[in-house]
Amino acid sequence: MTLDQIVRYFVDIAIAEEGVVLGSTTDETDPTREAAVKRMNELFWEMGRINGELKRRGPEARLALMPLYDHPNAQVNLQAAHYTLAVAPSRARERLQVIADSGWEPQFWQARSIISALENGNLKPD
Repeated sequence: MTLDQIVRYFVDIAIAEEGVVLGSTTDETDPTREAAVKRMNELFWEMGRINGELKRRGPEARLALMPLYDHPNAQVNLQAAHYTLAVAPSRARERLQVIADSGWEPQFWQARSIISALENGNLKPD
């Protein structure tokens, strides 16, 4: 895949993640919950594969995600900031803070969690 194709696929995966989260239920007796958890796990691993490929291509490849900080989808914003922390730590951290302060649910909770993990040393971007 070209870098542009990978970035477009990254967007697709992030949007799919948001769709699963927003469409899922917390009711553990709901039969659709199991399918949502399975789908979210698949998307998580796929995003990890994308990240691995971007890392393999070097820092410049991950920097290609930075324009996504301005994408209209909050999950795309969040994931782009998260996956650029190692190559653009200040800008990525600033974007995470914007999301954390935004009130966009559920992304602002995720952004706060990432920031907290950075601050307490539980997350070390690589």
